[in-house]
Amino acid sequence: MTTVAVLHHALGRTTGVTGFAETLAADGHTVVVPDLFDGRTFTEVADGVAYADALGPEAVAAGFDAAVPAGTDPLVVVGFSLGVHACAADPFFTGDGDDAAARELVAAVPGAMLHLYPGAGHLFAEPGTPDHVPAAAALLERRVRAFVAAVSGRS
Repeated sequence: MTTVAVLHHALGRTTGVTGFAETLAADGHTVVVPDLFDGRTFTEVADGVAYADALGPEAVAAGFDAAVPAGTDPLVVVGFSLGVHACAADPFFTGDGDDAAARELVAAVPGAMLHLYPGAGHLFAEPGTPDHVPAAAALLERRVRAFVAAVSGRS
């Protein structure tokens, strides 16, 4: 059995994030969605980023550690924003240097892959946001489900 930790984006633990987690749970995985913002949600990315900055990385990491038991194996961590799933022209991903860091990571880790999605929005997988791209979100979901199934030996 694979445990999947789904990390929310700067808007917080939204219904889009929990819905994605429910899809993975329906596949038979143990899924946790740490609430790194203590129940707060935001309507603007900048407000959520400011809140995360005020909390500091140690508090965010502690929220993850509290939700995911130590020694969980296998563990797959899926994040929305946080420098992971991105559109090719996402201003946060390309403007903040996350794209260069992601490419370096892929070059350094055997078997690693970087999947970019068409579009320029930041939260393309979050329904109800102006950046939502349903086709890209569906492709992301298929890729993540296939990856987690492979980790579980269920592919």
